[in-house]
Amino acid sequence: MDGGHRSGPPAHVPRLALQHGNALLGTTPELMAKGIPDAAWDPIEGDDKKTASALKKRNKKASEGQRSLDTLWTKPTDTEAQTVTRAVTELDAASDANAEALAKKEKRWGGILGSPEYCHQKFVADAWCSAFVWPKQPGELTDAALTNDLWRQLRDGQGKAPALTMQTVGDLTNQYRFFHWHLQFPQVFAKGGFDVVLGNPPWDSLLFREEEFFSDLRPDIAQASTAAVRKKLITKLETDDPTLFVSYRSGLREVDGINAFVRSGVRYPICGVGRVNLFALFAEAARSLVSKRGRVGQILPSGIVSDDSTKLFFQDVVEKRKLVSFFDFENREGIFGAVHRSFKFGILTLAGNRAPNAEAAFVFFATRVNHLKDEERRFSLSAEDIALLNPVTKTCPIFRSRRDASLAKAIYRKVPVLAESGWKLTLRRLLNSADDSASFLDAPGDSRLPLYQSKYFHQYEHRWATSDGGSDRSVTDAERAPISLRAPATTTRPTTPRSDSAPLGSTRG
Repeated sequence: MDGGHRSGPPAHVPRLALQHGNALLGTTPELMAKGIPDAAWDPIEGDDKKTASALKKRNKKASEGQRSLDTLWTKPTDTEAQTVTRAVTELDAASDANAEALAKKEKRWGGILGSPEYCHQKFVADAWCSAFVWPKQPGELTDAALTNDLWRQLRDGQGKAPALTMQTVGDLTNQYRFFHWHLQFPQVFAKGGFDVVLGNPPWDSLLFREEEFFSDLRPDIAQASTAAVRKKLITKLETDDPTLFVSYRSGLREVDGINAFVRSGVRYPICGVGRVNLFALFAEAARSLVSKRGRVGQILPSGIVSDDSTKLFFQDVVEKRKLVSFFDFENREGIFGAVHRSFKFGILTLAGNRAPNAEAAFVFFATRVNHLKDEERRFSLSAEDIALLNPVTKTCPIFRSRRDASLAKAIYRKVPVLAESGWKLTLRRLLNSADDSASFLDAPGDSRLPLYQSKYFHQYEHRWATSDGGSDRSVTDAERAPISLRAPATTTRPTTPRSDSAPLGSTRG
């Protein structure tokens, strides 16, 4: 996710500032004001659990003792932030009309990045993030760990960081490429954020894939017949190829560290849950970057509005009136040539701030861009409409046309969803063909219950098949006399369980 912004007087041509880093891994002034969270010290791959637990207790104790004191003075970081913001704002407004002017700006930018104010700001932010992936091992790394006691001292300019602390923070920053938006674009956030945030983020799950890791290095491991076989081959690497084994464990830890950061609930309280997908994290991150007058536009899988794992995000943007539109596409006509033709994606547009009564525009099942202009396909829904149509799942209702949406709203206003109708309902399983087999009819005249399996029914035909009375074989309509189906008295013969037969599976009675 790259950031672009306007700067300087209106007469200036907009300039694009490019920054490099992991756009998902970083902190904010608001988060740092609360100190390092205890969740940062949960163990990840390769950590010692006892050491992690001790560091977590140390962090919590320091946090409790310091929380009431944080409001008693203005921290040096506040003054430093103002100094850096002013310098970057002045640089951003300077002329870049020719090569000489650009060279001067480049030199000034290097001076800002090397200034004591900026270096201290960045170290404090990097140190905050490093806590989540700190090597939690007994020994000197435990003493150098940045729990709240040490981190707050360094934040407030009270002393110098130990050499091992500095080195470890630097190594982790290089490995994870922490990216702090408020430091990379201080002049933008001084004005409330970006006017426009655009993105087509990765659509991958946040997983470490062993097949991909070993595909070139050890194809035999990547192509192992089963996961169990692959695990055995990987375990053998510890003695057969220690260097590759260490590299494997390092890659596993890195992904686990990223997961620990996003799942902590600190930076991504809505989308950092369940099986985390990168596109959902980028969607949540983009919301925090846009100004009140700004807009977010992203190309994302359609699941962002319909999946259970992202329903909290969709519910939040709807209830807070941030959703402007969602236009859903099927890739049948190859809008994206490298994406499978059955894949569904959409264009999500959010606003920094909208009127309380604003409706959102929707189009679903489009296969080409000009379908967005088709008034029959396009419809609008308010937050109240969505709550009416999907009050339980909180996901987006999906319609093929404006008429379908209007008809559904009219029906739901007259006949609410059963779960919301006021009825006191309890859903439970009544019978199971295996667990309750003793209750089923097995002889004429028996008072027990007949067992009708799903294979006896079909669309529009409740007598589609029947038991032949001897075995568990079913007889379909094609084998029955057509005349019998015209007789109302004709019924389906239930299955007759035999005492020596195995359970009938999970078919419900």
